[in-house]
Amino acid sequence: MAKLNAEPRAWYYDSERVFLQAANHFADSAGTWNTYAQAAEAAYKAYLRPGFTVPGYERFPHGLALDYRRNGDEDSLATLRALRDRGPFADVLTNSNARHWYRQAYSREIAYMIETHVMAERSGLDRRPAALERYVDMALQHIRAWTTGQYRTEDPQWRFCQAFMAGLTASALIDYHELTVDNKDADKRIPRAVRALADRLIDHMWVVNHATDTVTTRLPRLYGSFRYAVPAVPDVGGDSPAPDLNLLIAPMYAWLYLETGKQHYRTVGDMAFVAGVALASIDRPKVFNQNYRNSFSYLSWRASGNERWSE
Repeated sequence: MAKLNAEPRAWYYDSERVFLQAANHFADSAGTWNTYAQAAEAAYKAYLRPGFTVPGYERFPHGLALDYRRNGDEDSLATLRALRDRGPFADVLTNSNARHWYRQAYSREIAYMIETHVMAERSGLDRRPAALERYVDMALQHIRAWTTGQYRTEDPQWRFCQAFMAGLTASALIDYHELTVDNKDADKRIPRAVRALADRLIDHMWVVNHATDTVTTRLPRLYGSFRYAVPAVPDVGGDSPAPDLNLLIAPMYAWLYLETGKQHYRTVGDMAFVAGVALASIDRPKVFNQNYRNSFSYLSWRASGNERWSE
């Protein structure tokens, strides 16, 4: 475990979030998980400063927000504010190039900006509704592109779906939806869009019992993963299943099970979760963080769905 924070960029995909969630989940009385989290936080803050000019795909707000709530770290709150308000993709209302961000090529950056606004508001910072709603509109357009094939570009290099990118967008919109529910002004577009996306991934990117190596002999008969990209695109990736990324995608299925009671979503989510846990190469920090950044939400939503829909 210690090497996770000894390696360069071990914070990628928000290791502070991963460790603080583990600390909360396991009642970390000894402070071990929190110690790891503080090391990750220090490395990430050093990377952000000075200038907060990091690329949009390196914005990770959850760990900062969790640190502020758990440890009362005002510096983490200030960093979260700067992450929201400074650097690439933060100027959606004034940037003349923002119209291009409706293209699905920018889905990850827009998803992270949604999450940054949501986490900032949940941490008590002022709400920026005009900017947040613009990002949400962009993310919904990304889902429309993936589900209908109507991309806002004719370049074949950018007319494809990566399942893990779709999972990141779904997670961001779920964060936003939960915030609107708490504020008693639920955005009803979100469940419909997430459901359409989840169905599309099942229909076009879901592969059951896809591996034959000895690792899979430990798995139950039914498990599955999502294809990396459809269609396959040179320099982007092929259409082989990618279990390393399953746990970036599975949470939307647990949330849809909670929202709809449809057993089909729970079944697909469980099959993806099992394959992700068994087959992911979590000895690499990036993959470790990808797998555990939102897996606690999966477990919570699934359990809540069981309570809500049990006969």
